[in-house]
Amino acid sequence: MNRAFIFVVPIAALTIGIPVLGWYTTNIKPIDDAKDAVRQELIDPDSAKFRNVKLTETETICGEVNAKNQTGGYVGFRYFYVSSLTGERTVWLDSDTFSLAQQMCTKEYKRFERDAPPAS
Repeated sequence: MNRAFIFVVPIAALTIGIPVLGWYTTNIKPIDDAKDAVRQELIDPDSAKFRNVKLTETETICGEVNAKNQTGGYVGFRYFYVSSLTGERTVWLDSDTFSLAQQMCTKEYKRFERDAPPAS
């Protein structure tokens, strides 16, 4: 019985582990990498709070981030957009006067919704 257990457990671990690793690499890692890229643009990276973060169909990441400013207060959620379509990672972080990330994310979401199959 011990021999069967020693043989079955590693096979089961590989059978479960390989698909999970593939799912993580495809879905979670790009989002984690995008969050790290956004943090690098912030005054206080450790204070970053994220919400509504999504991987779009075109492999860009959209979401919102709230972080502390120079005086230590949170500024409110702002849109961000992270893209690697050009081969280099590009990070857009909206300000009070410029909303390119929001525009790009809205465009990406609409593209995704348009291409999605109809709900049944």
